[in-house]
Amino acid sequence: MHAETEGATLKTHNPEYAVGEGLNTIPVPEIGPVLVTGASGYVGGRLVSALIQRGYQVRVLVRGDRTDLSERWPGVSLFEGNAVHEQSLIPALQGVHTAFYLIHSYLPVRRGSQESDLAAARTFREVAEKAGVKRIIYLGALADCMQTGSKSIASRQEIECELENGSIPVTTLRATKIIGSGSASFEVLHALVRKLKILWVPGWALKRIQPIAILDVIRYLVGALECDKTSGNPYDLSGPEDLSYKKMMEVLAGILEKKPRFVSAPINSISFFAFWASLRTPVPRPITASLMGGMRAEIAVRGKDIDKLVPIEKTTFSDACKMALDSESIDDVQTRWSDAYPPSPQSALKLSQLGTQPRFIDTHSIVSEKSPADLFHYVCLLGGRTGWFKSNWMWKTRGVVDRMFDGVGLSRGRKSDSRLVVNDVLDFWRVEDLVQDRRLLLRAEMLVPGKAWLEFHIHEVSEGSRLTVIAYFQPDNIWGTIYWYFMLPFHDMIFKDLMQQIIRRA
Repeated sequence: MHAETEGATLKTHNPEYAVGEGLNTIPVPEIGPVLVTGASGYVGGRLVSALIQRGYQVRVLVRGDRTDLSERWPGVSLFEGNAVHEQSLIPALQGVHTAFYLIHSYLPVRRGSQESDLAAARTFREVAEKAGVKRIIYLGALADCMQTGSKSIASRQEIECELENGSIPVTTLRATKIIGSGSASFEVLHALVRKLKILWVPGWALKRIQPIAILDVIRYLVGALECDKTSGNPYDLSGPEDLSYKKMMEVLAGILEKKPRFVSAPINSISFFAFWASLRTPVPRPITASLMGGMRAEIAVRGKDIDKLVPIEKTTFSDACKMALDSESIDDVQTRWSDAYPPSPQSALKLSQLGTQPRFIDTHSIVSEKSPADLFHYVCLLGGRTGWFKSNWMWKTRGVVDRMFDGVGLSRGRKSDSRLVVNDVLDFWRVEDLVQDRRLLLRAEMLVPGKAWLEFHIHEVSEGSRLTVIAYFQPDNIWGTIYWYFMLPFHDMIFKDLMQQIIRRA
């Protein structure tokens, strides 16, 4: 699934994506192909767009079939592969000059995942050496795992050591909290400040860090590629200010014209605040715990060498927040933390890959005089801030239950209020397939004892259009079967109301 092509040109008028403005290094597209791993993630997706803007010949390595990315990045070579499988890496790395290793850049550590992440880094390094790759650039974490006790940070530092344990020069860029539209750090801050009138301040929220704008992170990554003197060295990335979490909330409150009351918290438990924040924000507890865990100790930037080699116009925290809010207001969020979360291959199994017809199928349909295009338009507006038109309390209740047990929950929302593309998140669903004016297939990512899909299908009939909603479910065990029969009575009411509301709005 690839074809080598020259770099395409992407232009943007959104200041948050204007990487070339304020970056003083010179593009070197003559070096040949550049590979980006983790391209479906928050940082990787923006890096690919920036490299295209700079004229590079870009390859991306993605897990599973992601043909939707070929439409998003015309001219980019897509390779299917997994970093732990040597054979899948060989064609992607062949002839590559520099490889960006962004795997594990935004995910919390899961049981057994630390060894898997190390194995992936080791395999990647070994295959890259055999392929003759000249450089590896890795985005790591800026924090002290000994002081913070964060398993996620420790894992990323171990990956850094594993990549450096070879013959290829590795440039490691270590970043702390990344602020930008769609970043988990920003969405947690934004939701808390926007929703709450009283904000509890634990002791660790007074520790100072140097939050950095996503725009500057991408500038540094591109600049490191374009400055050969960075080869083989580690660098700490930082924003221009030392700010505590409390101060960041105060600054954002001022921008939003909110006046919350800050109250010292009687407890400092990361677990407690991560769980509490997960119920009030779009970000699930595993990620909030990882973000908060990195703030147990103040983070000191060790040296400013990167600023001498890759001078950029640094973005203040206030400006980073304003750009993020502007991107949200014009519905132009390019990437989001949810693009690659949850990472479990189990949750990514497609309906077409099931190998057999799901055990349970429940079909509901209704005929309308409305056109397929009109009906489909409102099908694609479901979820997020729009909600599910009717019986929202039932959807919300299911979402709260999911969050209580560390699921993604309904509050995860969606990246764009007006557009849907394959792989987009829609509350606790993910878009698996989309055929304009005909079909929208959603794959469940909520906690459920099985695998579930929800399909909206529209086709023309003599009376107008037939709108069909189909629920598919493949149970994992007896509890899955019990779950299906427990939920079945609610389907008739929920789906009937949903179809009628779609027709009424159309």
